[in-house]
Amino acid sequence: MTIWIWLLAAAVNGLLAVAAGAAASHLFAGDPHRVTLMSTGAQYAMYHALALLALAALAERTKEGAAFLAAAAWLFIAGTVLFSSSLYLLALTGFHALGCHAWRRARTPR
Repeated sequence: MTIWIWLLAAAVNGLLAVAAGAAASHLFAGDPHRVTLMSTGAQYAMYHALALLALAALAERTKEGAAFLAAAAWLFIAGTVLFSSSLYLLALTGFHALGCHAWRRARTPR
């Protein structure tokens, strides 16, 4: 198994979540929209980091369902890259990374 990759991804997610939270509170204090975007991205990055840690701990304890755990871990990593990163990019630059604005408005803060 590639548990060390999951642990590394969890550590990076946690680091980025703390950095994004600090950026939200210090850099964008005058812009509530950007604070909301960065805070939401940080919150979900931290949730994904905790989920990856839980999956790594579970994978270490049991060998059953290894393919399921691996798929779940990779989906959590992909979710962080797609969701949190797009929120960070939107807050920092105003650029909509995915280009399709209609479906994102239903899921992300404006």
